[in-house]
Amino acid sequence: MKPIQEYTNSWSTGGAGGGSHPSVWDEPIVDYKAAVKQGVAELERHYAYAMKHSSDGTNYNASKIRKLMTKLKEFKQRYLEPKQLSLFGFM
Repeated sequence: MKPIQEYTNSWSTGGAGGGSHPSVWDEPIVDYKAAVKQGVAELERHYAYAMKHSSDGTNYNASKIRKLMTKLKEFKQRYLEPKQLSLFGFM
């Protein structure tokens, strides 16, 4: 039996934010990488919505959102994109 993965997110956009908690009602995810991808995609949706509404400076801090989106992009590159491996490790 394969272990079942779950993901939760906690996000902030300056003044607004939200999050989720594990639930028995969530769809189980069998693959770890798929769970990470779904979590990242959810964060991207939240931040895209926040940028669209960033004229509301009280709830959506555009500079903070841009920094968070940059960090999220770095995370995706590091953990989700293929890596070039070297057989002998020459530099």
